[in-house]
Amino acid sequence: MSMPAKIPKRKLRKIAAQTIADSPNAALAPHVPNNADQEKRMQALDLVFGMWKDRDDVPKDGLAFQQEMRKEW
Repeated sequence: MSMPAKIPKRKLRKIAAQTIADSPNAALAPHVPNNADQEKRMQALDLVFGMWKDRDDVPKDGLAFQQEMRKEW
């Protein structure tokens, strides 16, 4: 009976990341955003937040609008 090798977590993560990068399906691997990407998205959301709040041609309550539309079916 052999003992399993003990690999430090840091080295194991590096090996796993390299294995994923070298795989033929690397393009299909999910993108993991870093903090800079997340910060850019949050800034973009802050810019557009509430941009339709003063419009009169769209319903204010989406659920009420949906229920009213379904009554017509």
